[in-house]
Amino acid sequence: YYNIFYTKISGSSKRKYYTSSGTFLGEFVEQSLETLPNHYFYAKANKFQKKISIINPQGQVLIDEIDQIIVTGENDTFAYLKDKKWLFFHTINHQTIPSDLEFLSISTKYLPHYLKDVYIIKTNKGNGIYDAMNESWKLQPSLDYTKISPIENEFFAVETKQGMHFWNEKTNVLSEVYDHISEPIDNEKQSLLLYKKDELFCLTIQGDIQKIEADELGKFNHLKYNLRGKHLSYFNQFFDNWTKHYGANYYQVFDAQTLYNYYLELQRSGKEEGIVEI
Repeated sequence: YYNIFYTKISGSSKRKYYTSSGTFLGEFVEQSLETLPNHYFYAKANKFQKKISIINPQGQVLIDEIDQIIVTGENDTFAYLKDKKWLFFHTINHQTIPSDLEFLSISTKYLPHYLKDVYIIKTNKGNGIYDAMNESWKLQPSLDYTKISPIENEFFAVETKQGMHFWNEKTNVLSEVYDHISEPIDNEKQSLLLYKKDELFCLTIQGDIQKIEADELGKFNHLKYNLRGKHLSYFNQFFDNWTKHYGANYYQVFDAQTLYNYYLELQRSGKEEGIVEI
């Protein structure tokens, strides 16, 4: 173990655990003790105890009868579920964090590394983004927010029944509503792609919103595999609808390099019947 060691107990499957500084942590079966931030530990459920317990740096059982624990990254806080209630514990202040709201679920999705102790939480007042270190809300919970998820860097997608907003963590600004929001295709120039009806926009690195004109869509389609999963599927659907709306000669708005890339792609994929002379 890192920073802890154990000694065997004669005639028992339990071991006596100590910190590297000599603090006695208790007796546990092997592989049942895990580290928490700032010299806290937790003992996993095992044949001798049915639930999780938290051990403080002095080797005392601080909280027991825990059903689930969430520890992420290098955070100084962690969440635990006890008596059907989610709570946060602050390992620097050495206390459970009080809250006026009922936490129903806590997302374990990856968040940007610089957002320490920040969590996406579903509460009895809706979804929000919580800063556990400062015991404050970065994005106040709302019943209108059906889902919140990280998209790219400091941007989060905030879904509602009307569509999607993006929220900028650095500026604390919530955008107008769009049909769909995704990661960018061109990471050097764009922060996000924004879809609204039959138009496509982008949020530039500088923070401006620009419309993607028809002659640019061919380049976007060639680079579309920079997108992933549902975002790639949404772009494919948008592009297909655009070509149908524009008509059979849609490719004539593209520049020579884009057309050449199309030709190579059709040739590589065995779809020569799609090649036309222009």
